[in-house]
Amino acid sequence: MGSVHGRHGLRSLLVFLLWQLLLGELPRGVHPLSRRLSGRDHPGAGGSRELGGHRPAGAGAGARRRRSAMQPLQQAPAGTPSRGESRRGGSDQGSVPPTDERDVPMISRHPLQNDLEPLLLSADLSPAAVEVLLNLALGPAREADLALNTKLLAHESVSDCLAEIKGRGLLSREPLSDGRIELAGPRAFQRALGPVAGARLALLVRRVRKDCLGGLSLNPGLRPRPSLGALFAERLPRLAARLPQVEIKLQTVCNLRCRYCFIRRSAADSLDHDSARGMLVRARSSGCTQLILTGGEPTLRKDLPALIAGARELGFKDVQLFTNGLMFAYRDLVDACVKAGLTSLVLHVSTFDPEIYRRLTGRDLVPKVRAAMANLARHPSLSIEVISVINRWTVSGMPDTVRTTREWQRRAGFAWFANQLPFCCVYSSSWDHRKEILLPMEDSLASVRRIIESEGGSPWPLLFLGYPLCLMYGQEAHVFDLYITLARFFLSRRQIDHTFLDTMFQKPAACLRCRHEKYCVGLSRGYARIYGTSLLSPVGMEP
Repeated sequence: MGSVHGRHGLRSLLVFLLWQLLLGELPRGVHPLSRRLSGRDHPGAGGSRELGGHRPAGAGAGARRRRSAMQPLQQAPAGTPSRGESRRGGSDQGSVPPTDERDVPMISRHPLQNDLEPLLLSADLSPAAVEVLLNLALGPAREADLALNTKLLAHESVSDCLAEIKGRGLLSREPLSDGRIELAGPRAFQRALGPVAGARLALLVRRVRKDCLGGLSLNPGLRPRPSLGALFAERLPRLAARLPQVEIKLQTVCNLRCRYCFIRRSAADSLDHDSARGMLVRARSSGCTQLILTGGEPTLRKDLPALIAGARELGFKDVQLFTNGLMFAYRDLVDACVKAGLTSLVLHVSTFDPEIYRRLTGRDLVPKVRAAMANLARHPSLSIEVISVINRWTVSGMPDTVRTTREWQRRAGFAWFANQLPFCCVYSSSWDHRKEILLPMEDSLASVRRIIESEGGSPWPLLFLGYPLCLMYGQEAHVFDLYITLARFFLSRRQIDHTFLDTMFQKPAACLRCRHEKYCVGLSRGYARIYGTSLLSPVGMEP
């Protein structure tokens, strides 16, 4: 009898493990994905790995119906479709062939997991094909658009990548009627990539094509972290109080041509007044009360004061403007925007050196920037953040740039002040000019240290963007991404989602061994395409 029980027990265990694998709910220490990605068990083995969490479709339905219409924003359960989101994979931007949920096991990701690229590479796709595949995941596109928007190296071509993707059965058999190419459905992903990578790609496609708006949220992986120190604990409440923020891009037209810009400009992208007003209404329906108006350059719009006033009338408590400031050299425009209800400003100025400013932007307009700063100083009730991009041309002078902006704050006494210092992101124009403006991240760290040594003790935060936390050991409290994360807001459910970050960042296998993994976004995929990921070194473990 003992042997029979033993065989039955073993059989039951195998059935249980197979079922859990299909649902993606194996503990971290026995999930085959964790071994394939890390080469060893992750610390914390035995706990439930969030990559595979499954939630029944009806869970919490009654509670959701009881919530009021003004319910606060919630973190979207990554494996659960939002209201109106078909489990059959339908989309607003392109059709995804229907599939039965029983054929494609549900799978999820923790909000900042960002390891889809390594999963796709482990399925034997080339890095270039992964780049094109992730662009198509955002929606159907023409080959010419892919050539413009993908980050391909000189020896790589879109046509070769599409041939590789099509050969794996990941493309629909025929283009759409307008010539756009689209991906096949979830079952094709499963067949071509395997159960984990296929399900994760299906999750990305399903999520990014929903009715949503972009913005910023509190880092979803944050928990009480004594190891991050007193400065982090002090700054977190002030930064969290301004979140979440929903963003409206009014246009892509700009009066500068920054060689490191991450926006592709097109006059066709500009919203007329009625469309912009409609976007304000949609943004308010997200439940957010804090708004960012971006461009291009929004101050070029004659209706900007009216849009700001309209946003305040709709109930936005904080209206923030993202601007290069040049039009604020005209005092009347500054006064009109503040009178209309402007509460905060992100001023983009990466250098005060006239020659470097001209090389970066195409125009020598530093005197106008200084005039704008003088006009803004007349309104100390504003909250001000200065954003200065670290690139090959600005890195050596960045300590002086930060010092100049803080002298401005000392004189003006704005209600809130901070410096945002992003490492040059690798998108659009910055990719086109990468040989001129990009530099290895390690080469910027000496300048980063000098800025922190000089200004890190100030009450006005220094916030470095794009730096993985392992590179800022001991200085994590100065990392923007530790507090604030790019987000999308599902309007139908008032939920916050971060699945799209898989298209922007990546975490190689080594990141699973880092103490910061749950709340670090990882490394820019564009940067990794050029320089690789060897600079990453897990904190608390041997490199």
